Amino acid sequence: MKVLFLDVDGVINIPAGMDPNLLENLRGVIETTGAKIVLSSDWRRTATARAEIRRILRYHNMDYISCTPCHKAFPIWRRPEEILEWIDTHNARCRKEGRPASELVEQWVAVDDRPLLAEAGGRGMVGHFVQTHMSRGITKLCAKRCVDILSEGASASAPAGAAAGGSGATSLLAAAGKPTPFKGTGASLGASTHASFSRTTSPAAQRLLVPRVGITSSPTRPSNERLTPSYARQTGAGVRYQ
Repeated sequence: MKVLFLDVDGVINIPAGMDPNLLENLRGVIETTGAKIVLSSDWRRTATARAEIRRILRYHNMDYISCTPCHKAFPIWRRPEEILEWIDTHNARCRKEGRPASELVEQWVAVDDRPLLAEAGGRGMVGHFVQTHMSRGITKLCAKRCVDILSEGASASAPAGAAAGGSGATSLLAAAGKPTPFKGTGASLGASTHASFSRTTSPAAQRLLVPRVGITSSPTRPSNERLTPSYARQTGAGVRYQ
């Protein structure tokens, strides 16, 4: 099975609001690859937001099948860990229940405007991550990269030493390594995380992965989530986040 882990803000919801063109770019990925959507965005944290994004996706002939687990966001950013945990748990359940091998996650990609490679568990995202720009979202180029990743061989689905999807003795989450706490909130990395990141990431890659200021999350509702009036009328969406 192919899975796309979807962030919302900075991917299909840019500062101008939900963008139908970006949603169509996302749909192109789903239709081309047959991937299933799993929600990894902060929109998964409330029932209202989950229902709203489902309504919007369905308007564009898409839907999500599940959400990644919600763990405490601070003092460690851990979205990669949540994604890897979802894969491990899903594949373990499939094996325990004797489901067909086609239901195991073998190819997957996460699309997000956050620098996931620099977060806890980020090592497990290498080769499976497309970072968008918060003001441009999932452009056609980003969409093509998602298709490329989802079309690669299943052997690339696990980091070195881990079997795909958590099979064998080592799971994806375990292979990704232990998280490193950081001090502060928002988009600033603490010294300990930054030092580890600097030791394991080339200077050129670091310049591409530096977190952008202003990306924060809320435990009660998604951050900066809002729908423009025109899009709300177009889709029948009834909720606006301010």
